[in-house]
Amino acid sequence: TLLKTGKLRVLGEVGLDFSTGAPQPQIQISTLRWVLAMASQGGVPVVLHVRGGKDDVHSAQAHIQCIRQCRAILNKGHPIHLHCFDGGWEQAQQWMDNFPGVHFGFTGAVNAFSEDQKLAVVRIPRDRLLLESDAPYFRPAWVPRAGYGHPKYLAEVARGIAAIRQGATVDGALQEGGMNALRFYGLRV
Repeated sequence: TLLKTGKLRVLGEVGLDFSTGAPQPQIQISTLRWVLAMASQGGVPVVLHVRGGKDDVHSAQAHIQCIRQCRAILNKGHPIHLHCFDGGWEQAQQWMDNFPGVHFGFTGAVNAFSEDQKLAVVRIPRDRLLLESDAPYFRPAWVPRAGYGHPKYLAEVARGIAAIRQGATVDGALQEGGMNALRFYGLRV
């Protein structure tokens, strides 16, 4: 398998998404556990997608369920990238308490975050922040409704991070996000 070649950089995106009702939660959990077991065996990072239902503020319950599944299979030091993180400070803290090396990916949605979500952006260590376009989703607010997200809008994510984090700059957020991604994924430029 590809895992045995040593060339695989990451497994995912996989996780729990209760925002649509399909597939059924038990199928999602089963798939998540299967991928987590492969990531654990292969020693490769995992990219997690976590979304709660419409009444799950900041996807809090979905994060708790995902942490529970990860704790059952992964060791505490396993590298995790939380893709498109939409949690608040409490969810970020739960992840960091359970997986100290977790990284948090932020998209253009950061520009419309609640105060609790902004608190997470402020308190998450700088070396754990990743910038994401999540193209074609999460377009910047100024892109027409018929438009779509694109990697060329990554500076908008950095602008959102810089606006939230005291003393941060767009250039600094872009540079840190880039360096964090290179380090997390073991890439060289």
